[in-house]
Amino acid sequence: MSLVDVSGKNRTSLPLSPAPFCESDLTDYSWSVGFSETSGSKSKLHITQIRLPAFCNTEALFGIFDGENNSNNLGGVDKVLPRILLEERTVKETAHDYMKYTILSTYRYLKAKGLKNGLFTLYGTEVCG
Repeated sequence: MSLVDVSGKNRTSLPLSPAPFCESDLTDYSWSVGFSETSGSKSKLHITQIRLPAFCNTEALFGIFDGENNSNNLGGVDKVLPRILLEERTVKETAHDYMKYTILSTYRYLKAKGLKNGLFTLYGTEVCG
């Protein structure tokens, strides 16, 4: 897995030199992961990410949530969305349905926590195998 952490919180755990690529050194996952954030014309980002390359051992779950102007509204979305997704998958039959209701239930959770503005969401899930 290739991951770019732009938060700066994990700088001490970053490798000091790149590891040489070797086909026998591939991870168990079928993909590489990378994220990049840029503030554009804004002075501060209010972004939360979900990065779960081994969600339920056979899937990957990724999400980027933009709280627009208020980072307090995003508190806990990275913890609650995977839990809601697991619940919705047991009820709904198609990925389109359970992802739709997962996003709606997550929005309801955030609204109960004080979300006043909207929430921009980009998500994805991938099934291996």
